[in-house]
Amino acid sequence: MTRNDFVAIPETAIQHLFSHMSHETMIRLLRMYVIDVDGNPNPDGIRAMCVAHSANLYDNLCEAGEDAVDVFVNLVDLYCYEDIAGAYLYLCTVYARMGETIPEPIQWIAAHRPALFAFLEILLDFLHGYLVEDGLIKEEDEDDE
Repeated sequence: MTRNDFVAIPETAIQHLFSHMSHETMIRLLRMYVIDVDGNPNPDGIRAMCVAHSANLYDNLCEAGEDAVDVFVNLVDLYCYEDIAGAYLYLCTVYARMGETIPEPIQWIAAHRPALFAFLEILLDFLHGYLVEDGLIKEEDEDDE
C-alpha cells in the first residue's frame, strides 16, 4: 500500500486544491484529520487536537509565570484582525519564551491557512474557558451588551 492508496485522491485534485502545499503535507493533514478530502478544515479533528494542545499550553503558561490573560488577549486581537500569520508567529514567540518549540502538529497546521484559522478559533475558545474557570477573566454576560 502506498500513500496514494491510503487516501485515494487523484493527483489532479491535489494539484488543483493544494498548489501551494506539497503532496506530503496534504496527506499528513488528512491523516491528522485536520482537513477533509476536499481540502476544507475538519472542525471535529481540529477540536480533538485542540483539547490536548490548549490544556498543555495553558498549564505551561501558568507554570512559566507567563501572563495567560495577556497571551489570550493578544491572540484574540490578531485573530479578530484575521492576521493569522501574525497569530501563529506570536504563538511561536510565546512557546519560545517558555523555552519550548511550538508542537509539530501545529507547525503542520500552519501550512493550511483555513485550518490554522479554525485551529486558532477553537484554541481561543478553550483558553477562554480555562481563564474563566480559574477566575482570571469574567464570563461575559450577553444581557449586558
